[in-house]
Amino acid sequence: MYSQNAMSLITAILPMSTTMPIIRELHAMGIYTANKSTARGSSNTSQAHDVEMEVMTVLIEEAKAEEVFGFIYEKGGLDKPGHGMIFQSAVSLASEYTLPNE
Repeated sequence: MYSQNAMSLITAILPMSTTMPIIRELHAMGIYTANKSTARGSSNTSQAHDVEMEVMTVLIEEAKAEEVFGFIYEKGGLDKPGHGMIFQSAVSLASEYTLPNE
């Protein structure tokens, strides 16, 4: 079943070992649509090459997106130079995600 709500996808690229504490806090807030993976890359402005980072994605209703974006920005320390990046995009179609009742 597809969601009838407008959805946003928040993507954050953060240093290693940063995303799981954020995901746990999102779970405590009732948000279970967060995912974590790792990636490796480099920048022409950085001395370090092949830096490993974590990529966190959160699929969230558009109405809650700004709040969750700000939360991840703050908890991820993205106000510090070179600490990662975050962006948000609209999602045209998404399936409902629910957990079974226990």
